[in-house]
Amino acid sequence: NMAESRDIAEYLYSKYALWTPPNELLRSLSNIITPLLAPLYKVIAPLQAGSYRENEFEYTSDIAEAKAEIYDAISSRPVVIYTYEYSPFCSEAVALLKSTGIN
Repeated sequence: NMAESRDIAEYLYSKYALWTPPNELLRSLSNIITPLLAPLYKVIAPLQAGSYRENEFEYTSDIAEAKAEIYDAISSRPVVIYTYEYSPFCSEAVALLKSTGIN
């Protein structure tokens, strides 16, 4: 249920975001690495989004399939988070959820 997910996110934010200091090492590394990788991100972002499809039918079909997968995930789990494995911020968000008992 989307309302429950929103409630959980609001709860986590109110309880932890104001009290948990960001990991300074991750922030420092991100400030150095992100600008260096920005050109690479511009190239791979469209590929990750699937916008490289020239065939409009394939593209629309892929989008519909992704929407169905997302709907299935959010309907069958109390919390859903989509992350990027190389993002320190995603890693920190997952760690925060795990520390509260949400797997």
